[in-house]
Amino acid sequence: MNVLTKNAEGKLNRIDTYIGVEGDGFAHVGHTENLAAPGVVFSYAGYVRMIKAQRSIYRQMFIDNIGAK
Repeated sequence: MNVLTKNAEGKLNRIDTYIGVEGDGFAHVGHTENLAAPGVVFSYAGYVRMIKAQRSIYRQMFIDNIGAK
C-alpha cells in the first residue's frame, strides 16, 4: 500500500510504502520525500516498478517486523 502526501499546491511530495495483511498489521518498508522540490525528477510508475521488483524483500521485512507467517 502506498500512502501519497501532497503539498499545499496539490503536487506529490511524499510516498510511504507499507506491506501487510488486514488483522496482522502493516510494516513500513519504503519512503521517499521532497518530491515537489524544485528540480526533482520523479516517476511514480518507476517507483511502483521498483516496489514490485523488491516484493520478496519487503515480505521478509514484514515477517521480521510483524511476526506473521
